[in-house]
Amino acid sequence: MHIHRLAALLCALTLAGCASAPEQNPGSGEFRDCADCPVMVGLPAGNFLMGTATGEELIDPRTGRPAVNDQPQHRVSFAAPFTIGKYEVTMGEFGKFI
Repeated sequence: MHIHRLAALLCALTLAGCASAPEQNPGSGEFRDCADCPVMVGLPAGNFLMGTATGEELIDPRTGRPAVNDQPQHRVSFAAPFTIGKYEVTMGEFGKFI
């Protein structure tokens, strides 16, 4: 979970800090702002259902037991398109960033 938050933060800071970066059209594919920058992907505005529906059971592959952190199912909406890192941020990438 923390890696995903870090990826989103790095994405936001990278894009905000690159005044010379070309404007990207979210949903148009992958891009990098520089040779050492992370691969980014655009996501369009929209919504989706997150979590497992009541009555369905998701098994945590690490424990073999029912997952406890995926309910209740709820709708998540994004009013505007945005970009996010395609892969998790490595310690090396974060080190270069800071």
